[in-house]
Amino acid sequence: LRNTILIMFMYMFFVRGIYSYLAVMISELGGGPLSLGYTYFLDAGPEIVTFFLASRLLARFEGRWLVLSALLLQVARLSLIFVFDNTISIMLLGILGGFSYGLIAAAYKTQIYELAPDRIKISCVSLSESIIGFAGLCSVPVFGFVTAEYGGRVSVAAALVLSLLTAAFVIKTQILKKHIKKTNTKKTRIPKRVRGVKIYDE
Repeated sequence: LRNTILIMFMYMFFVRGIYSYLAVMISELGGGPLSLGYTYFLDAGPEIVTFFLASRLLARFEGRWLVLSALLLQVARLSLIFVFDNTISIMLLGILGGFSYGLIAAAYKTQIYELAPDRIKISCVSLSESIIGFAGLCSVPVFGFVTAEYGGRVSVAAALVLSLLTAAFVIKTQILKKHIKKTNTKKTRIPKRVRGVKIYDE
């Protein structure tokens, strides 16, 4: 449960940091209000589609895989923005950001609700929402300073590094750890004694 909340904090830290200064980045690349409007539209549109598909995806895949997929989409988005470094790339790659947020928003709430004890499920979901807001609050001054001092390209690079670190953390704590746990909990032959006779559970 703690890992899930920490992952969301890390995710929202770099996502909100970049999102808050999209206007500055687009302005640096020669774009205007129209470009910014298209960027926000293409970023938000896929979220709606993903929310409709969330129940089917969660029925087919575990939440941890959706969280990892969301992070990989952000890695791809930030990498391509860094490489192409133009207004069109920021606008079009917002589609990946929208799908990413839609996936992780559905997956993390489901994970928290499943992992939290019954008596505090709602409290845990509310706490996670507060932590997400706090992540945005912390990231804005940090990314504002980086953008003002070094430019939008360096901000994208910083967000890319953070996204890779978050993805690595997910793989370590939610993918590999659970795989090892499943391997160790396979059924073994445990001897029992019934009326002095040793038998084995298969």
